[in-house]
Amino acid sequence: MFYRDFRASAQDESTPAEVDDPLVRFERAHELLSRSAEGKRIGEQEAEWLASYRQSAEFRQQMEMYEIYGDRMFAR
Repeated sequence: MFYRDFRASAQDESTPAEVDDPLVRFERAHELLSRSAEGKRIGEQEAEWLASYRQSAEFRQQMEMYEIYGDRMFAR
């Protein structure tokens, strides 16, 4: 099974890789939101990607599922 680790260091300014899986994109957004809430720095390009993604229908749908299932959504 292929798994890509999107956890980057705080200094990593790279744009999150384009991924064809809505759950992986949401998991990445959730991680960035968590880091930001903890007061940790996220890169400028990560922040731009997150701001754009948060306005998508996909994010809203995934967030609805997350509110129901929580972190169980990410179980593999």
